[in-house]
Amino acid sequence: MFQHLLRRITQPRRPDDKDALGWAGENLAARYVRRKLRMRIVARRVRCPGGELDLVALDKGDLVFIEVRTRTTEIHGPPEATIDQGKIAALHRSAQWFARTRRLNHYPLRLDVIAVVWPKDRCAELRYHKNAHSIAPGDRSRRK
Repeated sequence: MFQHLLRRITQPRRPDDKDALGWAGENLAARYVRRKLRMRIVARRVRCPGGELDLVALDKGDLVFIEVRTRTTEIHGPPEATIDQGKIAALHRSAQWFARTRRLNHYPLRLDVIAVVWPKDRCAELRYHKNAHSIAPGDRSRRK
């Protein structure tokens, strides 16, 4: 009985609903970031003027913005390949907005990606890409 409970805690069951799958993938990624990567999560699912930031964490003096992509299969390519130039630009704007509005401008910004492939009736596979897309410092001062 204890082994079943432990398995349930360490590897939750994959939900069938698409939205629930995305949320479950983000929860799994957040657990991975905290426990394995030893980062401190400072915000989750932050709504920004240009979109949403999945996870925001601190890692040894860097402010890290983590985009989580969850898929059930890789038939149409890996989940991390679904991040196009438009999404990267939106993430850059959102990251700079977050740093500016939270007065965290003094931290170097970094954009990481976690890809989650979670097939039905199987365990999830996570792939972590550190500094997947660089964030230019840009103008992080308050605009007038």
